[in-house]
Amino acid sequence: MIKEERRKDLPIIRVMTGIRNMGYTLESAILDIVDNSIVAGAKKVNIIIQAEDKTLKQSIRRIIIDDDGKGMNTDQIYNALELGSSESLYENNSLSKYGFGLKSAGFSQANTIIVISKTETCENWHKSMVKWDLIKTHNRYVVDEELELDANDITLLENKKTGTIVILDELTKVSKVKKDVAIKKISEKCAITFHRFMEDDGLEIKVNEKNVEPYDPLFCNEIAENMIDYNGRKVCKYFDDDYSLVLNSKNKSKAIIRAVLLPNPPLFEKEGLQKKINSKYQIKQKNIGFYIYRNKRLIVEATTLSLFSRSEPRLLASRIRIDLDSLCDDEINLDVKKTSLVFPERFMEQLRDLLNPYLKRSKDLWDEMKIRKVNNDQEIATDSDSLHKRSNEMLKSISPVVVDPQTGNIEPMQGYMEAHIDNLKEKYNIDDSIIDEIRKKNSQRVITVSELPKGMLWAPNIGGENSSQVVVHLSRQHPFYEKVYKKLEDGCDAVVILDALFLNMAMAEMGINCGDSKYEKIFAKLRQSVSHQLENFIDLEMDDEDYDDENL
Repeated sequence: MIKEERRKDLPIIRVMTGIRNMGYTLESAILDIVDNSIVAGAKKVNIIIQAEDKTLKQSIRRIIIDDDGKGMNTDQIYNALELGSSESLYENNSLSKYGFGLKSAGFSQANTIIVISKTETCENWHKSMVKWDLIKTHNRYVVDEELELDANDITLLENKKTGTIVILDELTKVSKVKKDVAIKKISEKCAITFHRFMEDDGLEIKVNEKNVEPYDPLFCNEIAENMIDYNGRKVCKYFDDDYSLVLNSKNKSKAIIRAVLLPNPPLFEKEGLQKKINSKYQIKQKNIGFYIYRNKRLIVEATTLSLFSRSEPRLLASRIRIDLDSLCDDEINLDVKKTSLVFPERFMEQLRDLLNPYLKRSKDLWDEMKIRKVNNDQEIATDSDSLHKRSNEMLKSISPVVVDPQTGNIEPMQGYMEAHIDNLKEKYNIDDSIIDEIRKKNSQRVITVSELPKGMLWAPNIGGENSSQVVVHLSRQHPFYEKVYKKLEDGCDAVVILDALFLNMAMAEMGINCGDSKYEKIFAKLRQSVSHQLENFIDLEMDDEDYDDENL
């Protein structure tokens, strides 16, 4: 039962105190006001941070947001300053949502919010304000309208025909940061939050007359190819086309998903560009994750959505974009500040299933790039590795053969290898630069490297004297190499036997894959399985005294 005699008026002071303490930062408050400028069709937004004096180190005293949008008349200014603007005044693609933005953002930082505006049809500029002291004095929410322009206002309006100026005056203590800090933080947040409006719609934003350059955290304009072709030097996408994930089939609301993998900075160390690449793409743990947009405006930056750990270093280059529009509003829980949201659980389950393969592939590629960097730039050839010197002399000319099962004829496989060399390079992801580096430094058939992908002990490759022989790479990081090979004398029979075993397995794998690629995955799984079994055997079953030539 609703009792009519109950109090109907809101305790406005307590309500307003709650509103102005919603948790806005200085930057998020300014961004919320800039939203209104974009909705008003502004092409130029100028943010002015004024300090106590002209030095950068002084605390700020006033913030001005000036735009060239369509402007407002007196009634529209009142609506903008009214507590809880009418929903009917906002379009479907509006950046506004609750009608609190200007008031909640403004009062979170200042005690006075002033709006000066003019449309093309207005003769004069109109000025109104809301003031915390006035609200407390009248014990109700009041808008002070049709105020006279002062000298500072007139200066701001010089050469201005239409648009809106919002002034945050009498800043609260919590918002009185140093001017240089405020300029830096606001510029950085504008760059990433509104980058799509700047890139797509020609929006210009200035902070204290300095242009803000758009910053796309996914670097979409640099996407060169699919992740299947990732080489660590270009931005690659995971999905061929952006993926649609339905939120509500009845109102046709959906989230559009895009996942990318950024360049791998360590690969650029040889050119002296690692720091530059790292800086450009901001490869930091705090930047890993999802970037969620509503109507092209970034609302959540670098969140994990609890789908992975931010401490996972192999995801440093992984970034995902989720695009939402106004149709999604009823399906998500978006806060008033437009800085955080919650998705329904059913959507999170679909998102988890969709992106788990991407996350796994990202980790594998990071490992592969790490190994490529070590092997290619630093440790491909091992001329000083005397352990395998005798093996390489004895195995120098060994070559796989082809046996005809019908006639029993045996022929060298070298011709088959050379005929299928390009196919083998593609299958085994062998870069010509790696082959050239091997050829320049040595003609070894058994080559030790720092590490191999997925913890493997050995892997086939191409090299040798004519750059078309099968060679075998052995991982020095594998426990078998560490605790078996390294315990043996240089060039002893046991080393030669082991080297011959791994080289022959590499030749068999490549030889068979020359003619029939259906066994490619089987061989890869065989290498991985045997390598892991050997690792477990070494770690769990063998004692240190077992590693000697005699016992082997």
